[in-house]
Amino acid sequence: TARFFSGDLAELLIFEGALSTANREAIESYLTQKWFTSALDFANLFEGYIDRIVPNPERGEEDAYVYATDEMNKFNQDTNIILLTDYTEAQILGFLSILTALAKETITDPGVDLYPWFWLQNENNLAKANQIAKSSAGLFYSDQFGVMRYENRAHRGKYHATPEYHFDNTHHRLKYDYGSRELANRIITKWHYREKAAALSDLWTLGNVPLILGMETAVYWAVFSNPADDVVNPVASTDFTANSQADGLGVDMTFYMTVTPVIYGATVKLTVANIGSSEFYVTLLKVRGKTITEVSKGEAVSEGAVSIAIYGQITNNFDALYLSDPELAQGRSDLLLSRKKDPVTELGLVLRPASDAMLTQMLSREISDCIRITDDLAGIISDDYHIEKITHRILPEIHETEWYLTFFADAFDYWILGTSALGTGTRLA
Repeated sequence: TARFFSGDLAELLIFEGALSTANREAIESYLTQKWFTSALDFANLFEGYIDRIVPNPERGEEDAYVYATDEMNKFNQDTNIILLTDYTEAQILGFLSILTALAKETITDPGVDLYPWFWLQNENNLAKANQIAKSSAGLFYSDQFGVMRYENRAHRGKYHATPEYHFDNTHHRLKYDYGSRELANRIITKWHYREKAAALSDLWTLGNVPLILGMETAVYWAVFSNPADDVVNPVASTDFTANSQADGLGVDMTFYMTVTPVIYGATVKLTVANIGSSEFYVTLLKVRGKTITEVSKGEAVSEGAVSIAIYGQITNNFDALYLSDPELAQGRSDLLLSRKKDPVTELGLVLRPASDAMLTQMLSREISDCIRITDDLAGIISDDYHIEKITHRILPEIHETEWYLTFFADAFDYWILGTSALGTGTRLA
């Protein structure tokens, strides 16, 4: 091409496919707020929904408390939408967010894990998301713009390995904690392997013989004992029949009966309609499909002998209900052991806007950002940390920001397909 770009490139985002209009606008908004708006003029610290308003009518103090919640609250609701094929962690969480947070986008890392025959019947979406994040040692949260974000276990090592800013004795206060609250030297990850039946079978059959009047409809929910796949749309005369008599010995009226299914993982909503003018009895109504059953389960165990000798055995046990691959489970146990087998340094960094540069940092840093700290009194010399939690206290006379930090950990202790380079001494995670 004869055309060239003249200017500075601040950030380059590459996507696998064409973006929808909503996705493009959300990304443009994110880039604009990040690169073209001064943090001193504007900063989005929270975006959510008003939950309740509590007025205070006391004379001289007429004010009100406004309580708001973010997108996470929308996740805390039930849904029966189930996914029943090979999905990555990012695909699952993206799909769940579409169901519960239609107004916002979800930004996910490319998935490094697959969940064959993934099913999450009868759990709310927040429990599903937390289960996935814990299974793959990832992080799932709502950011300050109300966007749901999922960071897989390789995220920080890939995108946040370089410090964004060096706080060289410029912070207001430092809270230092070196302890073993999160210490664990025996990690157990339980896995569950499931298989789909080779042949169709009857998953559910209506136990009674209901009467449906002419031009009327009835709704039935079929509930299976196990999740199922390849569920068949009900076929007349095979899966449903209608008759003028309850014993089925009268006139066959199946021609006037329609069944419309909505298929989920372990349930099917069946809308039965009588399109004729005469009443009939539903003499047969069933659902066929291929059941998915648990055929084996086991544990992936990783132990730190040195840590056990020093601190005694401390076990971290997690039942990864939707993780079916023993190797993925072992990779999770190995990774968590590398992070938890020794006491860790936890810092609370308190900042106040002593300068424009400090205020910019207070307002612009995000979860997972890497920062460098030097504190002569604490003996910290250019150590790198990741931001785990951000708290803003904004009062008329003061604005104070506190970050909860954890020591920078090498995300590539274990080789991850499509993320890190394969070298000597690395292993599959």
